[in-house]
Amino acid sequence: GPKSDGYAREHIVVYCATNGITELPEGMEVHHLDMDKANNDPDNLVMLTTRDHALLHGWVNRTISATTIPKGSRD
Repeated sequence: GPKSDGYAREHIVVYCATNGITELPEGMEVHHLDMDKANNDPDNLVMLTTRDHALLHGWVNRTISATTIPKGSRD
């Protein structure tokens, strides 16, 4: 739903308009599939529970950290 100041972020507005709803249900968030917060194309947006959204981002962050090549090891 809207932030406390009444302003809804663009990706939420786009998701809701595309899916025929006026606001997100309680406990739901909109996730950018390609992880690019600037890409608000409707095909890039999916609704997840707050818990699943947090778990997904935690997994992605751990995966990126685990696969990052340390500096100096590319020589």
